[in-house]
Amino acid sequence: MADDCIGREVEDMICKMPSGGVLLLENVRFNRGEMACEQEFAKKLAPIANYYVNDCFRTSNKPHASNEGVTQYLPGVAGLLMKKELRYLSEDVANVKKPFHAIVGGSRLSTRIGVIENLFDNKVDVIFFGGGLIFTFLAAAGYSVGSSLVEENMLRRANLIVSKAIERGVRLVFPADYSRMIVKPGNIHKKFIGLDIGPDTVSLFSRVLDEAKTIIWNGPMGGFEIAEFAGGTEGIAKKLANVEEAISTIIVGGSSAAAVKILGLAEKMTHVSTGGFASLELLEGIPPSGICGLQDERRWVCSEDG
Repeated sequence: MADDCIGREVEDMICKMPSGGVLLLENVRFNRGEMACEQEFAKKLAPIANYYVNDCFRTSNKPHASNEGVTQYLPGVAGLLMKKELRYLSEDVANVKKPFHAIVGGSRLSTRIGVIENLFDNKVDVIFFGGGLIFTFLAAAGYSVGSSLVEENMLRRANLIVSKAIERGVRLVFPADYSRMIVKPGNIHKKFIGLDIGPDTVSLFSRVLDEAKTIIWNGPMGGFEIAEFAGGTEGIAKKLANVEEAISTIIVGGSSAAAVKILGLAEKMTHVSTGGFASLELLEGIPPSGICGLQDERRWVCSEDG
């Protein structure tokens, strides 16, 4: 193992390596030029290699010297995991098999606006909403939501999303009930907080999902970390794990991926993304900076002048 990741000593160690040898360099993040994407540091990384292979999709959205800067001085290509991620999150979404359904959850609507807008652009047919963000939609429509989470600054945006869906012929499916105490929309007592979708909603979503050919799921249906409020997320995960083989099921985002793994269902999904925020940004249509320098894969996510 080398004591550094750049410099003459490292270059000499590489030159002395036997055929088939392996040399582990020091962590690039110990150099302050890494996270600042300093070009001088990127230039010093380049002489130690002939090619740059990026196989870490999780950090591809971070403009660092070792994943963005170095591609200006070395030919960069995608590793096998990176290719798989880009295939499902870019190529397959751009050429999606219809009907195309998306399940969007999570606590806040503000964190999913980009995803929803890009789904519209990618001609989604049906969007199912779950998680805490549904209460902003309900409040915007004039329903009582008790003490549930509502983003007051998103009320107008919520109504615009509904209007845009109507304009584009996209079906929006909202929960029919909420757990743990089963209540219907608009009947939530002011002291109550909605923390999960209810069994009627799981049944409703499941029936409509049978019509899909491609399903993307981003965001949990409730507070699944707490056993009492995990039923909705678990129900949807089990549904996706048991759809017909011809239906593609793509799981995006750290919480959704964690849920299917905890339930032991990851192997039954078509693809479970490893990307966290990187996959979320790609689903929003934001080109990850660490991919635009890869000569073999940039066409899927980056403009020609990107």
